[in-house]
Amino acid sequence: IVFDVVIDHHVELPVANGDSHYLFINLHTGSACATIYGLIHYYGVVFDEEEVKDQNVATSMLVGIYTDTCSLLGDRYTESDREAYNDLFNYRNPESLREIAQFKRPRQWITLKADAAREAIFQEAVAVVGLGVVSMKNRDIISEQATEMLLWSGINLSISFALVDGNMVQGSVRSNCA
Repeated sequence: IVFDVVIDHHVELPVANGDSHYLFINLHTGSACATIYGLIHYYGVVFDEEEVKDQNVATSMLVGIYTDTCSLLGDRYTESDREAYNDLFNYRNPESLREIAQFKRPRQWITLKADAAREAIFQEAVAVVGLGVVSMKNRDIISEQATEMLLWSGINLSISFALVDGNMVQGSVRSNCA
């Protein structure tokens, strides 16, 4: 991949093909969205609480902060994350946020999760499961399954993968937040 700018919260530098020179923005936050919010705030961009697009962006960024910081509990959760979360909270769309937080899982997901609980392979503190074939529409089950497996007793690393639309393997790796 050749890119010009990378905005990230991970400690590791991204790897580019060849001798690509790029700008790497990392404000040492626990979430990429807090870094983006820091840039938005620095440049004086103001959210309008009546503007639907601003509500959608704020809501999405809240979810990003919450997810990247392990539900605001991770060791890498910073003051910048908290400030961004608190500021963005004022512009959220409460209904959309509720729909995201209480996402109704399709029946196929329930079946796949039940099968995954039976079929997962455990070795030491690692759980790995293949979910079979899933449609592009249902591929989010892959990351949800990896996240859920971290809640299983004794699991510190989880790997979930599936064949998406019968032609591409996609996977998700999760580790306990530290």
